Amino acid sequence: MKYTDNVYIGNVHRKALGLFCQHGLTIFRNILEPLEFKRVANETIEKPKRQRILIPEVIVWLMMLASLECSSMANALSEFWEAIRLNFADMPLKAVSPAAFCNARSKLPIEFFCKLFEVLRGRFLEKFPAMLEWKGYQVYAVDGTVEDLPPSKEILKEFGGPSNQKGQSKKAQARLVAVISVFTGFCIDFVIAPYKSSVMSSLKCRIVYNVAAGLVPAFS
Repeated sequence: MKYTDNVYIGNVHRKALGLFCQHGLTIFRNILEPLEFKRVANETIEKPKRQRILIPEVIVWLMMLASLECSSMANALSEFWEAIRLNFADMPLKAVSPAAFCNARSKLPIEFFCKLFEVLRGRFLEKFPAMLEWKGYQVYAVDGTVEDLPPSKEILKEFGGPSNQKGQSKKAQARLVAVISVFTGFCIDFVIAPYKSSVMSSLKCRIVYNVAAGLVPAFS
């Protein structure tokens, strides 16, 4: 993918969607190869007792499709199967239900996604280091958002949530904070922190550790 001077995050998002619609997974699987999915899965997931259709690679690509275009995983599945039937009308296919997909996704541990993210980040930093710089400086933006968490006493105790004059809410929330490359829109690092933590305090320890370990470039 060639970047120009007028690249911005939303523009790259639409370009990725256009490439996906035109070429399918061919281009993207050159970045995250099937063997990488298998390696990361073997390191983080207990081997299933039987062969499954919804292998980790399929789950991840469907999640990425949903993030690019669809408002929900159910819509992503629906559109995916419609496209398959349109192009392979004679092939006997049985659609995977949204419930089956959600069940398979829930079995993937957070360690799997973190390791896969590290693979993707490493390849990006290795291939496009110059794109992160402006006059010798690496330029990043830091921003955070609040995400709702599943209802659970343990989760509420760990992450907390909003409160008012009536006291603590029973709704658990977390603060998702990310470091984004200004010129490419690539997510360099992220952290999920308790609701009441600030954006900078949430990132400080994580970024210092990753820079020291050489996992991300030093912030100039």
